[in-house]
Amino acid sequence: MKSTFRLFLALAVCGLFTPSTAGATSVEQILSLKTQTVDVRTLAPTGEEIYIQTPFAKPIIVDEEALKQIKASTVLSIELVYSAFKSSESFDQTGLNKQRLQSLKALIPELFTNNLIQWKIIEQNGCDSPESCNKLFHGFIVNIRPEPTAESMKAEVDFLDELFAPTGSLEFVEIKEDAMRIPSGPYGAHAAPDWSKVRLPTEEEYTPKPDENNHTPAFYKLGYPGVLMHLNSHINTGKRKVDETYNTRLTIDPKGYAQTAELTLEKGEGIYAKILQQALRNMVWIPARTAGKRVEDKVEFTITVNNKGVSVFVDGVPVEFPERTAFSLFGGVAHTGNIQTDSNILKVIERHPEWNDMAVIGDLTGSMSPYTAQILLWHKLNIEKNTNRTKHFYFFNDGDSKPNMAKKTGKVGGIYDGIGDSFDDVKDLAKKCMMAGGGGDAPENNVETLIKATTECLECKEFVMIADNYATPRDMRLIDQVNKPVRVILCGVWGPINPAYLEMARKTGGSVHTMEEDLDGLMEYTEGSTFEFNGSEYQIKNGVIIRLSKM
Repeated sequence: MKSTFRLFLALAVCGLFTPSTAGATSVEQILSLKTQTVDVRTLAPTGEEIYIQTPFAKPIIVDEEALKQIKASTVLSIELVYSAFKSSESFDQTGLNKQRLQSLKALIPELFTNNLIQWKIIEQNGCDSPESCNKLFHGFIVNIRPEPTAESMKAEVDFLDELFAPTGSLEFVEIKEDAMRIPSGPYGAHAAPDWSKVRLPTEEEYTPKPDENNHTPAFYKLGYPGVLMHLNSHINTGKRKVDETYNTRLTIDPKGYAQTAELTLEKGEGIYAKILQQALRNMVWIPARTAGKRVEDKVEFTITVNNKGVSVFVDGVPVEFPERTAFSLFGGVAHTGNIQTDSNILKVIERHPEWNDMAVIGDLTGSMSPYTAQILLWHKLNIEKNTNRTKHFYFFNDGDSKPNMAKKTGKVGGIYDGIGDSFDDVKDLAKKCMMAGGGGDAPENNVETLIKATTECLECKEFVMIADNYATPRDMRLIDQVNKPVRVILCGVWGPINPAYLEMARKTGGSVHTMEEDLDGLMEYTEGSTFEFNGSEYQIKNGVIIRLSKM
């Protein structure tokens, strides 16, 4: 039987972290956030949400298993959910919210020292009595990134084998609609494409133009095809008989987050409403701008769900993938969830044609497996077009499944390297690295791998690191041993930038890159200097980079 422990709020009032604590998020900062109002915060038990109950006007309740899972997982965001209804006009909801946050902080203080976590306050107005409010969820919803397993890593390797199957002289084969649901693999009975005929999507295809009032609406990073791909990666109806239609309205805040996701069921039983809402709320958009200033915006479209998958309609027109693009190819396997919809690796490298004779240093731990195909796709396209820009590849997995307690800084291991002349050799190298270990705990041995690359590859002119924004290098104290500038391409950037990677670029004279922005010249900043990047403000304080705009 599961054991449950209760922490009564009256006993949980503890001291807060002061605002000056580097990297800490205070209770007051969370309480100052703009409240998001919804009718009911529906739950989506997909394995990516953990629920900590604070029943209506009652103490916080945490299941021990949930507590262990939170501490062992990479936490992306936390929502504090309550109801607007008050039994008494004198009831102090803000005071109760403060007590609940303090209780959570007493249980899991790590959540408040990790400033990469996004916090949200959700107010439900869908109940009007204690009885009806008791039927709604109240408490904390912790959104996590599922940790890799041996089975999931094997599935990723199998996926790479099918995705990059030999093509010979075959012409490009359009991915048919029914191919999306063939369980045997991304192509099923279809042949793989001729990679020499596949092109990368261009920015112009998805970026809207400003109107006569100099207003550019909010848009998803890869346009509505990206929305379609994202939703199919979260929902697989299989053979289930379902036919649902939802009118969808999102409120996108100036940081690009979906503050609300309103779904109006027009047809069907609403079976997929909870999962759809969760998938929509996890999306990060390019915010709207008026005269260059970020502003709030509304986005509306229609979603249908049936046994063929999810479809998206804008003004009644179905969204489709552009033909003969890498995007249309990946759209054919979107339901597997293997290709992330933020194609930042492809975008950044194509944005910098001056990067040649590269050493590509890639994190291939389980948290990064969705991006491995992007690295290989880019290399495949260059090999096919005789424009190979890479001298050497260095892949790392943080220790070849070594127990966490046995990992010693600088000697963790799990590093695999090879020259970049042959695509098949590079693909096999990546597979070998992935199968040897999935990473274990969140920190990775980035710097250890960088030291090996910069000391061994004397013919390499650029050192490009593909890194996980949510995994802080375990060996940053060794960064002074890296004697070449490092170009850091960050993956999984759904919020603030991990300051460790800004520090890596600053210490080495390198740069940091996301899908939309490049940050150079960090070495020029001195003590007390401030700068903005990716929607947040940072400062050099006591010799290190800290984020000022924490929320």
